[in-house]
Amino acid sequence: MSLMSICQEDKSDYLDMYLDVTEKRDAIYQRVLTPLDESVFGAEIVSLNGMVKAKGVYFLEDGELIPNGSFVFFHPNGKKESEGRYKMGYKVDAWKRYDSTGTEKTSKYYQSDLGNLIQSISE
Repeated sequence: MSLMSICQEDKSDYLDMYLDVTEKRDAIYQRVLTPLDESVFGAEIVSLNGMVKAKGVYFLEDGELIPNGSFVFFHPNGKKESEGRYKMGYKVDAWKRYDSTGTEKTSKYYQSDLGNLIQSISE
């Protein structure tokens, strides 16, 4: 089944521990997609036991979903782990990070055009 048909019909797919698409039998997560327009999807990534891992926005290009927009990742206890933005698959700008109790950690800043970590920023 193609990714395009998954997005149009099932509105979900399965992911491995690295959040790469895989078969259901090898999955750790399920990504549930909500169409926002023809090529943009909101997504919620949940473990197979129902815990939310991440929420974000994907862009569909050439049959592939690419992170492109705001994302929030969560610790297994449900507390926010990190939040920031992707630009066509690369982390960009400042990403806020939190420990498992919700205390803010040092933010990280990524170069906008390459996704390379430039520096950690203490708030």
